[in-house]
Amino acid sequence: MKNEEKLTYIIRKLNLSTKEIAKKLEISTGLVSQIQNHYNGKLRKVHLYAISNAYDIPMDIFEDESINSKSTIDYMLKQASFKIFEKNYK
Repeated sequence: MKNEEKLTYIIRKLNLSTKEIAKKLEISTGLVSQIQNHYNGKLRKVHLYAISNAYDIPMDIFEDESINSKSTIDYMLKQASFKIFEKNYK
């Protein structure tokens, strides 16, 4: 599972909107959309760090190549116990 796929999965899992992410990171919705849609290789490590920091997502999800399943990501998100996930997790 590539980092773009992991990020897309996490964004969907947390029910985050493009507008919400853009506002929180203080970047344009266009850039967020390009990152989400894997446009022209726009996803950079700095974006992963920013999103992870803003939403308390463990960076290990992106840095550890052995983490490549949705169930492992789900487990790590649950263990992180962060506010936005608790609000939206089902």
